[in-house]
Amino acid sequence: MLTARPAVLADATWLLALRNDPETVRWSISGVPVTPEEHAEWFAWTITDPTRALTVVEWRGIEVNSKHAVGTYRLDRCGTDQIEASLTIVSAFRGKGLAIEVIDLAARHAMREGPESVVALVKRGNTRSLRAFLRAGFLLSPPSTDDGDLLLLAARPEDLASRVCT
Repeated sequence: MLTARPAVLADATWLLALRNDPETVRWSISGVPVTPEEHAEWFAWTITDPTRALTVVEWRGIEVNSKHAVGTYRLDRCGTDQIEASLTIVSAFRGKGLAIEVIDLAARHAMREGPESVVALVKRGNTRSLRAFLRAGFLLSPPSTDDGDLLLLAARPEDLASRVCT
């Protein structure tokens, strides 16, 4: 059973390791690791920013790094009508179908905020992430002329509501 809780200061070291995992770096928007100093500054800002929600996803009964964490999701409010969702799964749990459940948790969380849409950016070639978002009810948006290496997926809350468990 997956549960979600807000990230706290005690998660900072573990989250830095997850952020700098080679596969995470490969598929991140920036494509580069972050320094401990950069992460500390970003983390302190993120957990206090009211337009962001950084959430740790845990699986009861599975212990990872002395925790039960299997991944994270982050929600960023983009204006008043849109929320961007992103996620990371711990390497030991990738490829096991948990991403769809994490997306469901994130979508449920996002829907409580009342956006007109929830979006996600996925790097071209990241087929696991693309498949997970599509299976979770997101649709691939038409490409724009300046989208580069990123694919935009979007879903309306009512479309996600039929997909997520309540």
